[in-house]
Amino acid sequence: MHRGPVHSRKEPGKEIWVFDIAKQQRVQRLKLAAPAMSIAVTPDAKPLIVTSLGAGGVIEVYDAAGKHLRKVEGLGQTPLLIQPLPPGAH
Repeated sequence: MHRGPVHSRKEPGKEIWVFDIAKQQRVQRLKLAAPAMSIAVTPDAKPLIVTSLGAGGVIEVYDAAGKHLRKVEGLGQTPLLIQPLPPGAH
């Protein structure tokens, strides 16, 4: 989630908002270690959240509860598209 006008997607976010679709309400807010423009969640039994600002070749990795696990650097200039592989496709 980012600060900005409604329906704006041009500013990096500083939090991840988790919603319960059935209840149609936010149930959790996860603070990010660094602002992010892209986000992905791995489909593993113990999913990871991966974020990127899209500049500097850096991604941030969190566990499913939002705990920051590590920073991965040196991934090129703009890692904007983050696409986890399906389970077993490694």
